[in-house]
Amino acid sequence: MIFALIFFIFAIILLNGFAAGMAAAIYLKRREWPRSRRILIAVALAGLIPVLMFSGVALFSPGSVEETGLVIGFLLLVFGGGGALVSLPGAIMMSRMVERGPSLGDTFE
Repeated sequence: MIFALIFFIFAIILLNGFAAGMAAAIYLKRREWPRSRRILIAVALAGLIPVLMFSGVALFSPGSVEETGLVIGFLLLVFGGGGALVSLPGAIMMSRMVERGPSLGDTFE
């Protein structure tokens, strides 16, 4: 029980960090995009991480094609949506921080 709790807390921290990194990387590549688009793409990419992790098990398990598609759809809906929802604060915080820029004037005051 405690191991599962530690795993989920660690996963939440990693997903937030990945979403924040993706938001910063997207800002460096596409500065003209609005903040909402950068956040949406970063959150979507972070939400795909758990789906890609668990979909390999579903693809290579014995079963019919319909079952595999149903399992992958379920993974996409539950784990992708959950991962996207959990990683939203990291992407929002980094997008705002990157647009603000460095505070160079108050370093030694």
